Amino acid sequence: MLMHYGGLRLSEALSLWCDDVTVEKGEVVVRVYHPQLGLAPGKKRMKRQTFLRDKYGLTPRNLLVKSQDSLFLGAKGRAFTDRQRMSFEVFFHPAFKAEVFAQLWSEYHCMHRVKPALGQEHPYAFTNKLGQPYSHTAYRKAHRGAVKRIGLISEKMLGTTPHGHRHSYGQRLAADGATDLTIKSAMHHSSIESSGVYTQPKSTQVRATLAALESKMAYKHHDADSGD
Repeated sequence: MLMHYGGLRLSEALSLWCDDVTVEKGEVVVRVYHPQLGLAPGKKRMKRQTFLRDKYGLTPRNLLVKSQDSLFLGAKGRAFTDRQRMSFEVFFHPAFKAEVFAQLWSEYHCMHRVKPALGQEHPYAFTNKLGQPYSHTAYRKAHRGAVKRIGLISEKMLGTTPHGHRHSYGQRLAADGATDLTIKSAMHHSSIESSGVYTQPKSTQVRATLAALESKMAYKHHDADSGD
C-alpha cells in the first residue's frame, strides 16, 4: 500500500521505523526520514545516525556496503520538504487509502510483526521471520511469489515488479488531472523532469486517444460533407 497508493520507492518503505507512522489531528501521517540527518524519536532532537549508533550500535542502512550487506537501502534523489525534521510526508491517493493503511499497520504490529531477538534490537518496522530488518532481496522474492500466485508474470516491462507500484501511482495521479508540480511533490522528486518518467501514458492509452481523435475528425468531415 505504501508503494501502490503512497508512491514510495521500495527502499523508502523498508526504511520506516515503528515510530514513523502517527495520528495527528485525527489523520494518519506517514513520514519518511533521511536515514542519517532525519530527526529521531524522543525529546532530545537527535539525528538518526547518532540515535542508531547510541541506542542500537547500528549504522544507517544507506551507509552499508551494497555488495556486502543485504540490508543496504539507497537514499538518493529524495526531496525532503520538511527541513526541520529532514523528512517528507506520504500522500495517499485516493485519500481514503490512508485509513485502510492505518488499520493494516495496526494489525501488522499487533499480530504479524516479529520482534527482534534480545541483543539484536532495531527500530525498523518491517521484519522477517527472525525479527531482523526486512531486506530488498527478501521483499522482491516474496513479491514475485505473490505475483505468480495470482497468475501473472513478474516482469519490469509488464509493470509487475515492486517499482511498478510507484509507476502506477504516478500514472493514476496524471490520469486524475494532477499538475506536473503536484505529481513532483507527491512523488518527492528533486526536479519536475524526474516525474515525466512515471507519468508517460501507456501504449494502450496513446492508441485510445489517437482513435478518439480520429473518430472526432471523421465526425467533423461527415458534418462538412452533409452540409454540402
